[in-house]
Amino acid sequence: MRVNALYLHRYVATPAQTVALEAICQEWSATPNGFWTYQDVVDALKRQTTMVLFVAESSQSRSWCGAIMLDIGPFSADVLYIYVRSEYRRMRVGNILLQGAITAMRMRPAVEELFLEVRANNQAAVSLYESRGFQRVGIRKAYYRNGDDALVYRLELVGEK
Repeated sequence: MRVNALYLHRYVATPAQTVALEAICQEWSATPNGFWTYQDVVDALKRQTTMVLFVAESSQSRSWCGAIMLDIGPFSADVLYIYVRSEYRRMRVGNILLQGAITAMRMRPAVEELFLEVRANNQAAVSLYESRGFQRVGIRKAYYRNGDDALVYRLELVGEK
C-alpha cells in the first residue's frame, strides 16, 4: 500500500471524523481480540477525560490508519485501546500513535505516568512499548475474555516534560 503522508490528529467530532471513528471501531470490535464497540467509545467520549488520537492522511479523512484512546486522570493516564488497521501495520502507525499520546500527556504538567495493558502474547506491541521506555509493572491473569493474561506497563513522565 502506498500513502502520500500520514499525520497524527486529535478527534474533535466533525461529521467526517465521526464516520471514520465508527468505521474503525466496527473493524476493531470485529477482530478476535476486539472488545471496544463503537457505542463503548461513544460512551467514553462523553467523559471529558477521554481523548482519541488518530493517524490518517488528513483530519477530514473518512478512513483512518489507526487510533489510540486514552483516559486521563488527575495524575496518571491510561491507554484504553490502540488499534492499527492490518494494511498499515509495519508502517510506523502504532509508533506515531503512541508517541502522540506520550507527547500529549507530557504537555499536562500534573500527569506523572502513563499506563497500559497488553496481551502477554502480543510480542509486536510489547516490543513497541518497551522501545518507548515503558516498564512492565504487573500482570493481570485471565484479563481478556478468552482467558489471555494482560501485562501491565507504566511509563514515568515526571522529569521528562
